[in-house]
Amino acid sequence: AASKTSHQFKGPYAIPEYNFAQNVFPPSGKYPYGSTVRFYDGRKQDVWEFGTTVFHEDAQYTETMTADANIVQELIARTSDFPKLWNRDVEVGLQDFTANGLFTSSEKSEDWKTGHSLLPRGFNQIKVKAFAPQVLAKTRSFVGEWSKFEAGHLVEDVNEWLTAMTADAVVSCSMGMDMRNVERLGAKQAPHKFVETFRFGLGVSIGSITAQSEYGLKRFLPFFDAEGRLQAKYQESKKEMQRQVEDLVEATRRGELGENSIIAAMLKDADPDGKRVRYGALYGHVVNLMIAGHETTAATLGFTLQLLAEHPTYEERALEEVRQVLQGRTEPSVDDVPKLQFVEQCFREALRLYSPVTFITRDVAYDTLLGGHRVYQGERINLVTRALHTNPEYWAGATGEFGDPLSFNPDRFSPEAVRERHPNAYHPWGFASRACIGSQFALFEAKTFLASMLIHFRLQGIPGYKIVASCEGGGAAPSPENLAFHVFPRPGGPLWSDGIMRPLAMNEDKEDENEN
Repeated sequence: AASKTSHQFKGPYAIPEYNFAQNVFPPSGKYPYGSTVRFYDGRKQDVWEFGTTVFHEDAQYTETMTADANIVQELIARTSDFPKLWNRDVEVGLQDFTANGLFTSSEKSEDWKTGHSLLPRGFNQIKVKAFAPQVLAKTRSFVGEWSKFEAGHLVEDVNEWLTAMTADAVVSCSMGMDMRNVERLGAKQAPHKFVETFRFGLGVSIGSITAQSEYGLKRFLPFFDAEGRLQAKYQESKKEMQRQVEDLVEATRRGELGENSIIAAMLKDADPDGKRVRYGALYGHVVNLMIAGHETTAATLGFTLQLLAEHPTYEERALEEVRQVLQGRTEPSVDDVPKLQFVEQCFREALRLYSPVTFITRDVAYDTLLGGHRVYQGERINLVTRALHTNPEYWAGATGEFGDPLSFNPDRFSPEAVRERHPNAYHPWGFASRACIGSQFALFEAKTFLASMLIHFRLQGIPGYKIVASCEGGGAAPSPENLAFHVFPRPGGPLWSDGIMRPLAMNEDKEDENEN
């Protein structure tokens, strides 16, 4: 009998997959079992979507884990042999809230096929440029709110601010509605109901909100029925979310909201076969846009800001690039953003170290070989992104010039370094037909935001603070736990007044070219 290997998920990190990477695929490169392993935890997994097929028993007890870019290359080359399926208990549980959206569905699903042929059009480079005014407006709101702080003010809920900004941006661009969460946070008001409902429903469905976290010791009271209460609240939040999405769809159909929004495109456009997005599938796609479109970017922005605060040399290089590109202006125009190469390198490096998606999965369509390893029909293949992204074969450099793969070094993403690296060594956004459709939007939004933050503020980290990636906040993506900064105006920047923070005049920075 095989021995359990679930202890490999235990270790110093809050994220179990980080421990697995550290134990099985350590960044030293001395892999005790090789770069692809079979994992066994002794628990039988239900595997859906294979009909009445009789599995080899191992398929329900084991998973194959890899940190090997060559395995990724083979998965991409053999997509029909290794489809992306949404078929495990935890996935089916999440799908109860998210429905059959682009991210939370199997590629065999008709809804996925139609959505996949239509939705990427909404995030191509032309569309992303068209979203620039909304992204700039939300960035400007963020800078405006933070400029109201006194110099040296300690902002303790940085993650909350970042998720407010990215949620506002993605909803404004994809649904045509400004939720004003940034402004609400500045006024110490509760978030927009859409965000509150979404966070609660998602939290319960992924298990980060439980009877214990919601009710504490009350759950032990006689007749309190904490589980029943939690489920009732969850079902109500699901109905409320469906109502709100329906209202958005109807307002779009009446022409009252976002004629260039993603919802409008889903209502109007057809795929090459003439198929349209099913009306009942709109809810799933909208909720999926919220999951994929705001927490992931917000978390990576948090990591980037902290890493730059810890590495003043790289912060200075990024700031110098922003100044050279902007030429005295105080925020980037749509044409400035592609020129911010080093700022992008900083964001990509943070994304390498702290990818929002800790596993990328495929399933085995039938018994076969993968990288010379026997795999069984129904078995799950897991690309451990933390392990791939810290594999020294790809990240230390040909002569070790980049150092420890766990270190922050944006030069890993210089054009020369990227050219010399294995093309499948970096996959924070997934790959092949399941690659994130919003990656260009995320990069545009991140670079716009980082450039504006760099030129307006100097962020000072908390002495002794160490980054801990955690889902303690209840989100789907790991974020830097308890992230906080002392905020100062950037010396010589637009908010600087002899060391005092000068609040941003919200109209003075709206240059005509930025609105085009």
